[in-house]
Amino acid sequence: MIYFSDDFNFRKNNFITIYNFFKNYDIKYDYDKYHTDLKKEIVVSSENVNIDIETIYSEKYMGINLYNTYIYELLFICSLVHGWENYNIPSDSKELCLFLYDNFKKELLSCRKKSIFFIKYWNKVIKNESINVGISFGGNLIYTNCYAKVLALKHIPHFCVEHFFTGNDFYFEQRYEPLPNNSILQNERFCNIKSELVQDKSKKFIKLANEKNKNVKQPKYFSPSDHGYILIIAQVRNDFSILSKNNIFKNSIKFYLDIIKKILNNTNYNIIIKTHPYEIKKVIENHLTTFYILNRELLSIPLAKDRVRVVDNFSINSLIDNASMVITLNSQSGLQAVERFKPVVCFGEAFYGHKGFTFDYINIDDFIKNIDKINFTLDNYSRYLNFMDVSFEHLIGIGEEDKLKIIFESAVNIEKIKSISTNNIPVKKIKSKVCSISHATIHHTLRSQQQSNIFSWRKTKKLFRSPLKFIKDSKAFSMLSKFINVV
Repeated sequence: MIYFSDDFNFRKNNFITIYNFFKNYDIKYDYDKYHTDLKKEIVVSSENVNIDIETIYSEKYMGINLYNTYIYELLFICSLVHGWENYNIPSDSKELCLFLYDNFKKELLSCRKKSIFFIKYWNKVIKNESINVGISFGGNLIYTNCYAKVLALKHIPHFCVEHFFTGNDFYFEQRYEPLPNNSILQNERFCNIKSELVQDKSKKFIKLANEKNKNVKQPKYFSPSDHGYILIIAQVRNDFSILSKNNIFKNSIKFYLDIIKKILNNTNYNIIIKTHPYEIKKVIENHLTTFYILNRELLSIPLAKDRVRVVDNFSINSLIDNASMVITLNSQSGLQAVERFKPVVCFGEAFYGHKGFTFDYINIDDFIKNIDKINFTLDNYSRYLNFMDVSFEHLIGIGEEDKLKIIFESAVNIEKIKSISTNNIPVKKIKSKVCSISHATIHHTLRSQQQSNIFSWRKTKKLFRSPLKFIKDSKAFSMLSKFINVV
């Protein structure tokens, strides 16, 4: 049976392909319907536990590192606190833990308590239910992160799901770590192999033309009066992509203010900041939104009055079309800007960064030094089109149930999902010399390569071109055996 971590994130109209796949193959599935309030609510208790920072950072519960299960929800809570925009957030993992311990100890201890609860809970659920595959949305919140970690201990596959900016496609990746800004699409080797699998080069144009973001309804296309400005695409301040381990600028508002000052003091560019209209739904109080705080703080910057404008009610496409360049941390809107032939500068180690069509920095001063050399070329656009081919080959779209079948078959026997079984999924034994290796097998092998680096690129190409010759290599065979489908 497939078991979802909750019953409120997986509406059928948002994931039509998943439910069509279940129906077509008579897949048994169910949702966890308990502790919904605790899953949704950000709970901060007054618990006072005498525990030191070293223990906090390395502490394990039932074999699971506790801090790693609650760090993202903890940052989610802290980033909404009034005054967060004034903090310098450490980029080093251990220093970040110390910072949170010193400044948000009550919140930290509350999250720790919540993690212990959900590790216990999921351990009990897995004992009582016949779960062959787990599915969660995003994987950042404590209840989803703990679910993935407990499933990992039980050697049960876990998949993370997230929406893509087109609204009609979604990520569906087997992993035990959060997905936002952490997709396997970051892996260059994976993208190279996926690129060779693409047969229909026109698919991306159809997908992009049918874009429909379910969270944001864009205003009517309207061009602002000024042109040639730098457009900063701001994200929701507690966006999990901003809070991801790859991004060192976790205090997004401070980053925006810092780069605005540098641009004003060192260039002649005007600036428009497009804030996210969805943010008010995430932070509840208007005075905590990026739009409100930036407008307030810009009053104290003399040059900002005539050269900086903060907007939330313009069509993002109209703003992109009239900009000279676009800056973002790691918003998926950066892909929309590249689609419209604009140079995109990323600072948050975006999952689509370092692919040859963005300009990636982790230092604002380095960007300012090169600002007049940043130009978008046909080569940049060609690399973007190639990445979009790879992305849509990887993502799941409407009517692509066969992709899901391949992905599931790489993790579990389809028959086991149909039948009720309390046993863990056994590793398939080799009974024949005749084997077939699916695209999903390559996907899993690459995940292993990414972590262990025991494969060379030469061997990877050998795997792709001639699987049977490749598995004669005994070292590779031992690693691949559990993913092989026996004919």
